[in-house]
Amino acid sequence: MVWLFVAAGVLAALVGLLAAPIHLSVRLEREACWGGRVMVRWLFVQFSRDLAGPRPGPGPRKPSRTRPSRFRWKTVRTVLRVPGLLPWAGRFLVRLYRAVRLDRLSVSLRIGLGDPADTGRLFGLLAPAVLWCGRWPRLDVGLEPDFALGAVTGRAEGVLRLYPARVIGSALLLLASTTAFRFARAAFGSQWKR
Repeated sequence: MVWLFVAAGVLAALVGLLAAPIHLSVRLEREACWGGRVMVRWLFVQFSRDLAGPRPGPGPRKPSRTRPSRFRWKTVRTVLRVPGLLPWAGRFLVRLYRAVRLDRLSVSLRIGLGDPADTGRLFGLLAPAVLWCGRWPRLDVGLEPDFALGAVTGRAEGVLRLYPARVIGSALLLLASTTAFRFARAAFGSQWKR
């Protein structure tokens, strides 16, 4: 009888952990090179990492002697012909969209192409999109033309909330469907026969 209470307590704690949202905060900046910071927070744990611009690599790599894998168009055609694949993928994407909430997105860009005429033309093309983005209260987009310099500078910040229980539930519903079995058989069936 005691093990039943322990199992119920562990299950309740697991459900409570999965119901707590994960906060994802991203900040990107560009002056001379790209940089920024990514921060993930879940319950009492916080993880952050700085993003730096391009790093110099170790140099050219030697070509490998392994044979590259061949892309098989026949497999792609077989997978796309699986009955019910598009509605199945659409339902999954809708469930995944419902599991993620956008708290705030702020983008501020300063664009200059070097030639004032080209900069004005680009600004004229992008200005209606910026005005259209102003309809949403959680979205803040700012665009400023720079007629003097030919550079793109800017800053973007965003905060998302992800609910793990909804993502796991969507994935389980996705994997338990008959379309998933048909998809796996069409995609990997030729490899399993070997």
